[in-house]
Amino acid sequence: LSAVRAPGRYHLRLAGLGRSDTFSLGGEGVRALYRETMRAFYHQRCGAALEPPFTTFTKPACHLDVYESGFLVGPRNDGAHKGEPVRTYRGGYHDAADFDCFTYHLRATAQALTAFEMAPQAFADGDLNIPESTNGVPDILDEARWALSFYLDNQQADGAVPLGRGNDEDAIRDWERAHGSRPPFGIFPPTAPSSLEFAAVAAQYARLIKPYDLCTATSHLAAAARAFAWAGDHANEGGERAAMETPPFRAWAAAELFRNTGADKYNDDVVRLVREGALTTRAHWRISQFLPVCQWAYAVCTRPGTDAKTRDTLKAALIARADDVVRATATNVYRFGHNGKANLGWGTGNGGGHHADPCLRAWWLTKDQRYLDTASLNADFQLGANPLSKSFITGMGIRHPVQPQISEFLYTGPGKTGETVPGITVYGLADAKPAWHPREIPRYRRWRDLGNGGAEVSSEFTITETIGASAMLYATLHAIAAEQ
Repeated sequence: LSAVRAPGRYHLRLAGLGRSDTFSLGGEGVRALYRETMRAFYHQRCGAALEPPFTTFTKPACHLDVYESGFLVGPRNDGAHKGEPVRTYRGGYHDAADFDCFTYHLRATAQALTAFEMAPQAFADGDLNIPESTNGVPDILDEARWALSFYLDNQQADGAVPLGRGNDEDAIRDWERAHGSRPPFGIFPPTAPSSLEFAAVAAQYARLIKPYDLCTATSHLAAAARAFAWAGDHANEGGERAAMETPPFRAWAAAELFRNTGADKYNDDVVRLVREGALTTRAHWRISQFLPVCQWAYAVCTRPGTDAKTRDTLKAALIARADDVVRATATNVYRFGHNGKANLGWGTGNGGGHHADPCLRAWWLTKDQRYLDTASLNADFQLGANPLSKSFITGMGIRHPVQPQISEFLYTGPGKTGETVPGITVYGLADAKPAWHPREIPRYRRWRDLGNGGAEVSSEFTITETIGASAMLYATLHAIAAEQ
């Protein structure tokens, strides 16, 4: 199909075999994928009303007011807690079909911002139809500001940034069982990783928003610096999770702050941490998927004083990761980045951005076409070139998910019936799971399109694991198409 230059809608017909589904090449199809996968962030906003003319999937502003005891203000809780002090919150995203909000969603924001950074001319004010459209700032940057807003508004005076908020969901109930009560006003206490992740993305956003709004850039950069400093004084806040996440996140945040300021203290931190293996050999396997996000800022840094050896180490790590995906995609009969051995589930089996992320970064670094081709093949797999001939993004493609595990208000009918909001990337193939799936089904056909009943491993999603990766992939493909 690479010989077909004209964007449009096509099909294949083979004598004696039949006719394929209609498919789109370039043009409007790619723009729609960018638009809807980015608007998945908008439809997950916490504390915001969803309403026309921005969407037909409507709901009032949610989870605004919280009692001091950590329970949401509302009919379910008012009888027991009325009269307590109340605080009002906005910002951040619902985690998935759940409603709690966490700083680790900011990794997804970083992915979208990187796509913008590599081709800012492709993104415009108004191209996502969100409430901030027409404010003179590209919508993709407006969405990033919303992602950061809750954490910026609730940053403590000493710089600490809370891990997130509970919103009467499982995470805060688990906290209550472990501690005997909920945290004040439902806010999870700050940790070193939560403060560092905020610092990294706030600094990245500050650098990109600066040409449009110097005041906003200045405030976000100052907040990032305060969060970074607090994390340095509280490196052990957060237990085992902090020990796992603090070194790579500190290197990431320091790199973004160095790119903004050129300060030696940040540069020295990156050099030391990379030398110690924080972004390579000593990184915990649980954050392996997000190492390219952390490695990127310094790998492309060009400020005076950048340590060439450190930068080359990170470039080599990114390219090696991409080479693994290229090899897996070339040898897998279905042409996606699974190596045939690793477990499938929670997003590893839907192709798309999960496998494309390192390839896109390697392509930006080298302009080697095989990296872009591999990212595109993984997009094809996600959109229907797979053994099920199904798309793993709601509303996109001929046979897309019809009963995913998403919030009820993102369906047109009651009780999760009717059409779904477009643009939500579900987890996809899931090995011997999901529950009650016959084990004799071939491995690459194991997927249950089921919103309830133990199928979360294949039919749910998260901002961090699927939404950000898709946004980065299709924003990049949109930018390439816009140049042609």
